[in-house]
Amino acid sequence: WVVISDYEATRKDELTLRRGARVRILSKDARISGDEGWWAGEVNDQVGIFPCLCVSELLPIEIEYNELLPLGSMIGHGAFGNVHRGHWRGEEVAIKLFVVSSISPANHVNSMIESIRKEAQLFWLLHHPNIIRLLGVCLSPPNLCLVMEYARGGPVSQIIQRFSLTPEIIVNWALQIARGMNYLHEGARLHIVHRDLKSNNILILEAIEGNNLENKTLKIIDFGLAREASHTTHMSTAGTYAWMAPEVFKSQKFSKFSDVWSYGVVLWELLTGKTPYEGFNFAAILYGVGNNTLKLPIPDSCPQSFKDLLQRCWQPAAHNRPTFRNIISILESIADSSFVETSNENFQMMQDDWHREIEERFQELRQKEKELHLLEDELNKALEQRKLHEEELHRRERELLGRELDLVEREIQVLIKQQCMNKPEKRKGKFRKSRLQKLKAGGGKNISEPSDFRHNFTVQQEKPSPISPPVSPDFLPRLTIAC
Repeated sequence: WVVISDYEATRKDELTLRRGARVRILSKDARISGDEGWWAGEVNDQVGIFPCLCVSELLPIEIEYNELLPLGSMIGHGAFGNVHRGHWRGEEVAIKLFVVSSISPANHVNSMIESIRKEAQLFWLLHHPNIIRLLGVCLSPPNLCLVMEYARGGPVSQIIQRFSLTPEIIVNWALQIARGMNYLHEGARLHIVHRDLKSNNILILEAIEGNNLENKTLKIIDFGLAREASHTTHMSTAGTYAWMAPEVFKSQKFSKFSDVWSYGVVLWELLTGKTPYEGFNFAAILYGVGNNTLKLPIPDSCPQSFKDLLQRCWQPAAHNRPTFRNIISILESIADSSFVETSNENFQMMQDDWHREIEERFQELRQKEKELHLLEDELNKALEQRKLHEEELHRRERELLGRELDLVEREIQVLIKQQCMNKPEKRKGKFRKSRLQKLKAGGGKNISEPSDFRHNFTVQQEKPSPISPPVSPDFLPRLTIAC
């Protein structure tokens, strides 16, 4: 059995469980465990009891790599490796290969195997019509891979670029995506935050024949970056800027609410057929969205129901955004409205108007971005010139101070030489050697206080002129000799 959710022991006879760990079941008898719903088991040579809901017997099928050969054409790639088309047990499949270098240290390979195993265990627990299905896993290095059902229609992002979607298909696809996400957030045994929801991570299961987009099944993919909703999820390489929520840029944390923001961007794509922030510099998106100064334009003539939904999905305060359960309810109302009865010709004209309006808004935003870049460049140049000027002033101050110190040192040397040239006055007293011997015999503790000091010269800071402006706190003072 495998642990599917963490459990922290509260008594000495209980086991602490960590997701992905293996558990050997010793007894399911409540008379042994002490209560219904509790089993006795062994983890890492420790015997104890634990809640049975925390473990599952369901493990992904382990597949031998040679069963997948020969691999077909590559259909995708990422930082993890490549995705190939293939066949397994007579079924066309997608094979997600993970790159393992031949020179990788053993501990790195073992860590990678464990990570893939846990991802597969999580993936195996997901069963929903709009979630891609895992068929098995291969964990024999260097061949590490996940075997999934093959979505022949490709990503929604490509379909949006190739075809004009009808109102009915837009609502149908929006509902399918929302239902899949609601399952991840609320329906799965482990509640999951996707973290990288975008049109490129939504596939169409069936092949596209001609222009026929009806009766298609959408599948949400890429859970390698997904995490349980109960855990804090920090941003690393996850996500794509155009789909990310503002709080992700600010705090680098993902949540169910950040998934809702991303869904709003996907819905905007379905409605408009446009690429979000097309032609924008990624830094401008990062800064603008992160500071709530940049947002995708919602066309003025967009149906009010969609306009309201998009605005709710893009609320700056994450907790004000709707849940996917709310979104499903709203979309079901839209599905019963007159919007889905809009003729293709009228909707195409509406979309053409939207495209012009969006392009005008984007052009304004790009112009502002360009002006900001110019101002930023000018400011940076001015700051650089100021920095160079300050460095030159500091260099001259140090040089001047060095010269002044040299001059003061020379004057001191001259004064010392003059004093050495003076003849000493004739001594009046006698050298009392016996007292010196007594002083030595006493350990030298009775040395008399010094006397006969004379003031020869003074080195002091030059006083500033009352009509001079105040000097910098970093400016080093001038020194003069006062005899």
